Amino acid sequence: LVEPYIKPVSDIIAEFENIQYKGKGFSEDETTAYYTEKGERVRSKPEKIIADTLNRKGIPYHYELPLELKYRNRTIVMYPDFTALNKRTGKRYILEHLGMMDKISYCESAMQKIDMYEKNGILLGDGLIITHETSGNPLDINVLEQYVERFV
Repeated sequence: LVEPYIKPVSDIIAEFENIQYKGKGFSEDETTAYYTEKGERVRSKPEKIIADTLNRKGIPYHYELPLELKYRNRTIVMYPDFTALNKRTGKRYILEHLGMMDKISYCESAMQKIDMYEKNGILLGDGLIITHETSGNPLDINVLEQYVERFV
């Protein structure tokens, strides 16, 4: 009998942490400059809070790691806000922060993004974590902490 090879989680984490990639990048006219505790530039204060929370808890993650998805017979490259790795299981999670849900065009775009993830088998609570806010309801850090504790 042949025993199946099961890659140790420590190897999965090491491979994940060593991924080299080019993120979405920032245009020269972008004026926001938020930097995480690790020195990474992110696009918003809530993304800084999320990155710093993941970092503080020792969770391996990448910011805007490219991800190819199939959508309407095309391959689309997405740049999820965060791709994080569960330290216990090695499972990858996409963490998207939807930060302007009170703006109709942003909300429509966010729903299309969720639809793309779902059509590729990345489902809410099973590979996809979503945080959200509006101008009147900012990111709830306690909810963020619960997501991080439960999933990653």
